[in-house]
Amino acid sequence: WSQDKKLKSAPGELGAQFRHFIGHLTLLSALLSVVLSADDFFPLGAAPYALRLVGCMAQLWAVYSFLALLGDAGRLNTLMQGASPEQCFDAPLLASRSFQEVWGVRWNLVVHGYLKSLVYKPLRARGASGAVAVLGSFLASGLLHEYTFSLHNRGAYKFGSA
Repeated sequence: WSQDKKLKSAPGELGAQFRHFIGHLTLLSALLSVVLSADDFFPLGAAPYALRLVGCMAQLWAVYSFLALLGDAGRLNTLMQGASPEQCFDAPLLASRSFQEVWGVRWNLVVHGYLKSLVYKPLRARGASGAVAVLGSFLASGLLHEYTFSLHNRGAYKFGSA
């Protein structure tokens, strides 16, 4: 979808991507060690009622770190071949000011680009309104998520239960 972008990697891009990879690996390791630690762990004196909020935030960061780690590994592989791949994320949890910015602008940029070029733009070109094209992209994203969940939970998964 980004035909106007450069394909050849820039000097130093491989080293920078390797540092990203190591950073995400370290963050994921630290998060998992906290999340998987004792049940009575209350960081910074958080009361038990706040544990769920802390747990949700830790899980969100763990999911982001895991996906960013996978994206970094793929980018490293592509950079070692001399090409410059797209970024997978654009600091969604730190740089965003709203949920719309997290999910709509900074999260999973590769899939965002595919959905925009394969669903949103064709619907708009056929005369659909912006709202209808966004809804179509949202439905396509939902189907992709359902498909992914069904692949990873083949025996225990029922459609629509994710």
